[in-house]
Order: sequence, then C-alpha cells, then structure tokens
Amino acid sequence: MVRATLFVALLSLALTLPAAACGPGGCSIGGCSMGGGAGVTGVQGNYYFTALLNAKRLGLSDAQVAQIRERYRSQRVQEEAIRHRLDEARQQLQEAITGTSADEAQVETILAQMRNLKAELRASVLQSAEAGQRLLTEAQRDRLWRLVSGEPVAAAAKPQVKASPES
Repeated sequence: MVRATLFVALLSLALTLPAAACGPGGCSIGGCSMGGGAGVTGVQGNYYFTALLNAKRLGLSDAQVAQIRERYRSQRVQEEAIRHRLDEARQQLQEAITGTSADEAQVETILAQMRNLKAELRASVLQSAEAGQRLLTEAQRDRLWRLVSGEPVAAAAKPQVKASPES
C-alpha cells in the first residue's frame, strides 16, 4: 500500500514538476527545454548561442564575439553540472521508489532536492541572460529581439574605416 501511495505521489509530481519549474504558459527561461517557450530574453533557447549565430546581422565586434563565446562556454559548464546533479537525484528517486523498502521521508527529501536544483538552474539561466544582454549595445539588443520575434531585420551597417591620406 505504501508503494502504491508513493508511486501515485511520484506520478503526480512528475506531471506537475515541469509546470512548477517553468511556470504557467510555458517556460520563462531561455535555454529551458521543458516549456519550449521564449525565454526571459525573448530568445528561443540560449541567449549567447542565438547572438553568436546572428553576429554579423547584429554587427557584433570581434571583442563582443569573443566575450559571448567565453560566457557561453562557462554557462554551459555551470548548467551541465547542475543538470548532472539533477540526473543523479532522479536516479536516487527511482531507486528509492523501486527499492524493496520505499521510504516516504526519503522520497520527499529527494523531491525537495530536485526542486532546489531546478530553482538553481532557473536562477543560473536568468543571471546568464542578464549578463549576456549587458555585452550588447541597446541597438544590438533591439535587433536581436526583432530577429527572434520574426520581424524583418536589415544587417547591421559595417563600421566605416577612415581612409588614411595618401602621401
């Protein structure tokens, strides 16, 4: 009977956890695959990746591209570590439920740990997106927003190079 109760509790949590993580109406975080919606930045998927794909259209300088690449790499490492811990917690939960002596307190502890990891992941993504926006100028942010929202966007004008006087 205890196993049946734990199974029902787990099933109901499994169905509601994505909604709790993403909020009503889909995901509010760029990079989250659970809700599939536009993120905080208005960008489907990862902010840095989208900016890098559109570097020429946004008129990003070489320095901006280098900074965005570095932040993208560090963001991926950080998020992969959190996702790895979340996977481990899922495995622990599976073992706790399918084991011979299912313990409700242990299951609740693991579920709380999973909720905390999801909150940590959301905070990491939000923080990263905000930092990414600071790397772009206001015009570049507006252009990126128009790109991902489907509005037609002309390529950014290339900076004019002053001709040196010929001697």
